[in-house]
Amino acid sequence: MKIHVIALLIVLVLTGSLAAAAHAYGSHSTPGIRLMLANLPGIAVGLWVGQWIENDYVFYALSALANWVFYFYLIKGALLLKRKLSSRPTSRF
Repeated sequence: MKIHVIALLIVLVLTGSLAAAAHAYGSHSTPGIRLMLANLPGIAVGLWVGQWIENDYVFYALSALANWVFYFYLIKGALLLKRKLSSRPTSRF
């Protein structure tokens, strides 16, 4: 449950800041490009679906959903790797 909330907070902050930067500075500005790179999985899904549905709200909702899935599994994988590496006995010579 804790991982879900952490991933959701990351996604909400990144997607909200992308929306604010894109509407304030434009998506081709330096902040817009940097935030698009941070939101890359969601941007790809959002643009793919956005070709058929031309609505900004649908784009940002799908972008947030795809980013949530990406960051959830990224955090889960990092925790799994940490658990595996910390439980390995080290041999000292």
